[in-house]
Amino acid sequence: SSGINAEWPLRPGGMGLRIYHPVIQPESTPRCRPDLCQKLCLPIPNGYQCACPTGHSLLPDNFNCAYKMENFAFVATKEMIVKTALEPLEPVLQPIMFKENKYMEGTFWSVDFHENWVYYNTISENISQISIRRMLFDGSDSKVVVNEKSDGGLSIDWLNEKIYWSSFETVSVGELDGSVHTTLLQKEGFDFRDILVDPCNGYIYLAALGRGIYRCSMDGDISSFVEIVRLGEDSMPSGLTLDRDIGALFFANMNSIYKLKLKLKLRDSPPVPEPIINRPERVNINSLDVWGRDWIIWTENYNISATDYKKEKSTDCDSALIPLL
Repeated sequence: SSGINAEWPLRPGGMGLRIYHPVIQPESTPRCRPDLCQKLCLPIPNGYQCACPTGHSLLPDNFNCAYKMENFAFVATKEMIVKTALEPLEPVLQPIMFKENKYMEGTFWSVDFHENWVYYNTISENISQISIRRMLFDGSDSKVVVNEKSDGGLSIDWLNEKIYWSSFETVSVGELDGSVHTTLLQKEGFDFRDILVDPCNGYIYLAALGRGIYRCSMDGDISSFVEIVRLGEDSMPSGLTLDRDIGALFFANMNSIYKLKLKLKLRDSPPVPEPIINRPERVNINSLDVWGRDWIIWTENYNISATDYKKEKSTDCDSALIPLL
């Protein structure tokens, strides 16, 4: 005897088998309800356990989840991006090599921390090599997002999953994968060198070479385009970043860093930038960002520098220095 009591032909072949039957899936009382956990409820032998998505951590109340991020910084050098620990502040640099691109000098870039993508543009005399690209945090899976020149800044709208970039007189927007993109704003005679989006309040901030800092709505409506800081003709504003806790915009202009208390309505009186960091004239501040609620991190010449901007007001700041490669 073959031991087979029933047989059904199956083509092109079976890959798995499950039986639906009350013996296998009997009715019972569920251990998890939608109101027991903020995110994930997992049944365990004696009840249930709340859990959180990747990148989040469970709070002591065993109910809520909080976004958990390492304290590190990405810094672009000529042909690589390096990752350095910020807590504690120490010179531990982890190079992330660009295997497909050797045109990093003058590059502008942004980071999507929720999806672990680094977006950057390539600078090259070869037009065919100019593009906006992205790669994972470890430098893998590098790919072209937009085959378009971007000699200004890049900024990620993490809430609506869009990428914004500036290029001389234009501001453009597209999907994060580059599938759809368009010119959002065009302003003749403006050399937009940096861009920052604030999706929480619906604004774009722009740094224009030899002019100042500007703001417009995220739909590019030209009637919303306003000047919020006027700088001199020799100015080189860059490094736009926001401290959302105190509602302040930071930017660099050559060897100085300024803090600007933001006003959603500008008709009453324009905000006045406050200088908080003044470095020697030979120093050129290229980029900056805020860290936590007290620190500002910036790159100057061949160093990463940091200081407590809420306490430090003098020109002789006591900053920590990390030498770049």
